[in-house]
Amino acid sequence: MSEDESAAKRWLRRLGLGFVCLAVMGGAALSAFPWDRLTDQVAQQIGLATGTQVQIGSLGPGLSWTGPWLVLREVAIQWPPSTTTLDLEHARLRPAWALSWLRLEPAVALDLLGPAGHVTGTVWPGQAPAFDGHIDDLNPTALPPALIGNVFPPITGQIDADLALASGGRRGVVGSVTLDAREGNLVIPNTPLAIPFDSLVGEMDIEEEGSASVRGLALKGPLVSISGEGTIGTGRETRRSPLDLAFQIDHIDPSMAPLLGTVGLNVDPENGGSFQIQGTLGDPRLRQR
Repeated sequence: MSEDESAAKRWLRRLGLGFVCLAVMGGAALSAFPWDRLTDQVAQQIGLATGTQVQIGSLGPGLSWTGPWLVLREVAIQWPPSTTTLDLEHARLRPAWALSWLRLEPAVALDLLGPAGHVTGTVWPGQAPAFDGHIDDLNPTALPPALIGNVFPPITGQIDADLALASGGRRGVVGSVTLDAREGNLVIPNTPLAIPFDSLVGEMDIEEEGSASVRGLALKGPLVSISGEGTIGTGRETRRSPLDLAFQIDHIDPSMAPLLGTVGLNVDPENGGSFQIQGTLGDPRLRQR
């Protein structure tokens, strides 16, 4: 080995030891910082920014391969005047790797975990807030009505969703939502019937004027397969938004046809059939086509 190679290896070894020492010192400084003194202040600032009441059990640093995080644990969020809360096991935040920083637009990486699901993505908290991310294992029953307007379709199973949303438009938000549910049940509106499915997918685009276009809806299950599309209009309240959705029954088990007949849908097991969902989000109605 030449003297140059030996000197280079010694230099790299010393540089590596230097970085290790810096990391140890930085970790010690982070752990020694009185984070608990900031808990109430952070909760207050989040509440002011979101119009909510926030309680934080503990606050501290965290490390991952993507960099350091600020970790909030045992978080409870309430939307006044509602008394129900959204509980989180943890909320992790850090500066996101995003080109928006070059435009002086801060971006925050977000990781939320709680009974309602696991949310990961990027938030742009500027004058026009936006979010781009993913939800794993969504549980709609654990979401406060104040957050979803009590209009989420009654679905059970393993539910995932992709969201790309920004503030604006008549509803206060524009963007797209993609739903992917597996191994669950869908309750038919205003009926006691629940349809088991192996997969349920669909996409929704929320427009500036407040309406939403629904496309690519497809339910596949052991008893029935349904596809559909349509629109959700605008109303003074979310629950009053008019529905105009059209569905095609592509396949149906003969045992399912009489059950659909009890809710006014006459379906031929051999040729399938079609129906509409009209009414409003808060009061959907089935119609034979």
